[in-house]
Amino acid sequence: LVGSPPFPPPPPPLPLQHLLGDGYAPALNYPLVAHMSKLVNETVPINGTTSGQKLSALVTWEAIARVVDEAYVRARLCLKIGNGLIAVELQQGAQPLQLAVPFEVSEASVLLRRACHQPAGCAANASEASAGLQPLPKWRLLGAAAKASPPARSAGAGGAGEGEAVRLASGKGSAGSAFATEPLDASAGLRVRFRFELKQKSCHVACGSFSGGLALVLASEPPDALPAQGKQCTATLTPESANLPSVSPLQVHTFVSCAGYRGLGGSVGAVLSVDQSRLITLDSARGAAAVFSDGNVTDGGSGTGSSHAYAQLEHARGSSLLGEAHDALLVWQAQSKELYLFLDGSETPALFASLSDPAPLWRPERTFVGFTAESAYELELTVWDVRAHTPAADASESALVYEPLQLLTACAEHNEVVLDPRDSCGFPLLSTTAGRAGGDNGWRIRVDRADGEDPGAGHVLSVDAQDDGTYVVKFRVDEAGNYTVRGKPALLPYALAGGAADEFGAEDEGLAVLGAVEVRPCTRPSGSDQFGGGQGAGS
Repeated sequence: LVGSPPFPPPPPPLPLQHLLGDGYAPALNYPLVAHMSKLVNETVPINGTTSGQKLSALVTWEAIARVVDEAYVRARLCLKIGNGLIAVELQQGAQPLQLAVPFEVSEASVLLRRACHQPAGCAANASEASAGLQPLPKWRLLGAAAKASPPARSAGAGGAGEGEAVRLASGKGSAGSAFATEPLDASAGLRVRFRFELKQKSCHVACGSFSGGLALVLASEPPDALPAQGKQCTATLTPESANLPSVSPLQVHTFVSCAGYRGLGGSVGAVLSVDQSRLITLDSARGAAAVFSDGNVTDGGSGTGSSHAYAQLEHARGSSLLGEAHDALLVWQAQSKELYLFLDGSETPALFASLSDPAPLWRPERTFVGFTAESAYELELTVWDVRAHTPAADASESALVYEPLQLLTACAEHNEVVLDPRDSCGFPLLSTTAGRAGGDNGWRIRVDRADGEDPGAGHVLSVDAQDDGTYVVKFRVDEAGNYTVRGKPALLPYALAGGAADEFGAEDEGLAVLGAVEVRPCTRPSGSDQFGGGQGAGS
C-alpha cells in the first residue's frame, strides 16, 4: 500500500457475470465438452460388478461456474449427451455369446426431480402469456398495507405504471397484505402479471437486519389477519446433496425471507426476497425467489418438502432486486401442475416448481390472488398494475375427438361428435367454465358440406358441456356426404347466438375448422319400415 490513512474503501464485490465477462449471460444450454470417447474392455464375473470407469476432459472456468451455479444456486442440474451412443458386447467364456446393445443416453436430471423440464413455448413467451390480462381493481388491505401512487420512474421499466399501487410494508418491523375481493377459477390455469419495487429507505443507525420481501399468493380463502410475525423470519435453503467439506470457498445456502407468508394454509406462495445470498465470498450479494405451499416456510432444500423450488436471482437489471421497478409474470399450468415465475420479460423462467408432490391444499377452482410482505429492515415494498387471466378455449387448437367405429347416418334423429377444447398452448381445458369465452356458455358451431357449396347444411341442435371439459355437439343432416365442422367459443348461449342453420351473420366470422365427418346414407333393415342408425354415435 502506498500513501497514508485513511485508505479508500475496497470496491464492492462483482457478480459472476462481471467476473466472467459478458459471455456469462443466461442461456438455455451451454456446451461443456465438444467430444469425448473411451474404449472399455472389462471382464464381468457372474453376479458381480466391475470398477467404475472415468472419462476426463478439459473444461473452461465458465463451464465450472455454470455447473456450480446450477447445482448450488438453483438446486438443479440437467446434463444432456448429444450423441451418447453406447454399444455393449457380451461374451461368456469360450462360447461366444455376442449381444450388441446400442442405446442412447439423452439427458440426466439430478438434484431437482425435473431439472431438464422446459416450459411450454407459450408459457415462455411473456408477450403471449400476458395477452388478455385484466386488472384486479378491488383489494382488501390488512396490516401496514395502504394505497399509494406507482413509482414515477416505473414508466421506463416495461411500460407506464397504471392505476393505484399498494404499499405492502414500509419500514423496519412492518408487514401487510392485500387480497382481491373476488375469486377466480384457476382450475384450467392462471396467469398473473404485476409490477413491484423493493426500495431501501434512508437509514443510518439501528436499521435492522437486512431481510424482507413480498410473496404473490394464490389462496383458497383470503386471510382474516396477518400471520404471527417474529422479529425476523428467514428460511435457509440448501441442496440436499451438498456434501461439502467443512472448509470450502462455496457458500451454498440460499436465504429467503418469509415475506409475511408463513402460516397461510390452503395456498401457494411465490416469494421474492432481498435477503443476501452468495455463491462464493467474492461474489456479490443476490436476492432469491422460492415457491412454498400452505404457509410452510421452513429450512430445508430440494426434495425435503419445505420448498417446491428456489433460486438465487442474478440478471442484468440488478442482483439484489433493490432500487428498480420490476415486472413479474406467474404462469400456472393446471394440466402439468407446473408453476413458472418470469422476471423482466425473460424468455426463461427465473424458477419453476412442480406442485404435484407434495400437492398443496390450495383449491384452484376458488383462487384469491393476493400479496403478503414483511420487512425486518428499512424497506418499502410496493406492487401495482396487477392483472390476471384464466385461459379460455382457442378454436385453432381445439378439435373433434374421433371414436373407433363411430357411425354417423343421414337418417338418424341426431348425430353426436365430441369437441375437445384446448387453450392457446394446446393444453386441454379440464373445466367447461374455462372453455367458454364468456365463462358462461359454450361454443358457436356450424356444420358445412365439405365442398363448400352449402354453408350451414347441417342443422346443429345443441352443444352440451360435459364434466370432463369436453362438449357434445348434436346435429342432423338431410343427405349423406362429407361435412366440415367449424366453430369458435361463443359469448352467448347457443340458442341466443342464432342456432338456425340458415341464419348466419357476424357471429360466424372467424370460425375455425374443428374436424371433418362422414355421414353415411340411410339403410333400411330388411322386413322393416323403420330407419336404422339409432341416434348416431354412441347408440
